[in-house]
Amino acid sequence: MADLLFQCVDNLAAAKRILKIFDAQPLVKDKPDAKQLDIKRGGVELKDLHFCYPDGNQIFNNISLSVQPGETIALVGPSGVGKSTLAILLMRFYDPDQGQIFIDGIDVQTYTVNSLRKNISVVWQEPFIINDTIKANLLMVEPGATEQQLITACKHSYAWDFISGLDDGLQTKIGADGVTLSAGQVQRLAIAQAFLRDAAILIFDEATSALDSLSEINVINALDKLKKNKTTFIISHCFSAIKIADRVVYFNGDGTITEGEHADLMQQHAGYKRAVEWQTTEVD
Repeated sequence: MADLLFQCVDNLAAAKRILKIFDAQPLVKDKPDAKQLDIKRGGVELKDLHFCYPDGNQIFNNISLSVQPGETIALVGPSGVGKSTLAILLMRFYDPDQGQIFIDGIDVQTYTVNSLRKNISVVWQEPFIINDTIKANLLMVEPGATEQQLITACKHSYAWDFISGLDDGLQTKIGADGVTLSAGQVQRLAIAQAFLRDAAILIFDEATSALDSLSEINVINALDKLKKNKTTFIISHCFSAIKIADRVVYFNGDGTITEGEHADLMQQHAGYKRAVEWQTTEVD
């Protein structure tokens, strides 16, 4: 850990985040007989899920959801109703109070936490970028990747469009949290990381919320490539992201969810219809 902190000596924010990760006490622990997870298909099932945060804030009240391998699900709803909480439970930062989460038919609590998280790629709204070169940031997720693999991942994510124009290319230093890059460029770099990791399950968490229209288009195009053959959860308020999903899950705000295809929800769910119409009117 010390070596990593020395590399971030002029990056106080990154150093604090690293220390927080190392010092944090895990809220979940492996069972004595926990197995190593190696996802073969990527089907996900939530069964009779109840969850409250430690402060008593109830998020889920007996929800169930089945996601087929390779299916893309958009998680939609107002802020604070559980969209990101679902991702947090899937990665076992918390365990549900009641109910179970299955991957390929097996309860995730039977796997080691470390192996579970290695099988899930996440593109966060604020990606973790260290004060180093573009290459170093890519190698964080796949240390053994070749130069050609890095370039290919960047091309798939549309990051190569700007990287190839930089004087030092992959060797360009990008500053704390990618400060020398635009928000759209940082997101495309994060998607390149996900291409390198190539996990069977992908979570895309509000990663277009702060982007201009052109950057949003580039990121959505990259996501559309990345999600192929992966079970994908798109957490978003953005209609351009929602429309590439196979199904939508709307979080109602009372601990329940409503699922269906976009066209059906537009006809049958007033909350979802209002959210989409408000956004598309604002965009127009």
